[in-house]
Amino acid sequence: MGTTPGPWIIEGQTDPFAYITASGMVVARCGSRDEGSPGEHASNAHLIASAPDLYAACEAFEKSWRDSGGVGGDVRELIAAALTKARGGSK
Repeated sequence: MGTTPGPWIIEGQTDPFAYITASGMVVARCGSRDEGSPGEHASNAHLIASAPDLYAACEAFEKSWRDSGGVGGDVRELIAAALTKARGGSK
């Protein structure tokens, strides 16, 4: 998968925008002058910045349940769908 390696961090918060960067490169910009609140923009920035960590955790969990079979089917389906979406597929 061709994504910008983490960690992604929030930098340059200038009302109403927050910038998510990796190694000094802007990965994403959150915010809008017309819609949403500053709190909502900040929450979105945190969610986006955590994407590489969440993805890595899901991959580790996926491998764990595949190897041990100890996770319920509904959880496996949710994680599989999230990983498919994160990998650019649709579910």
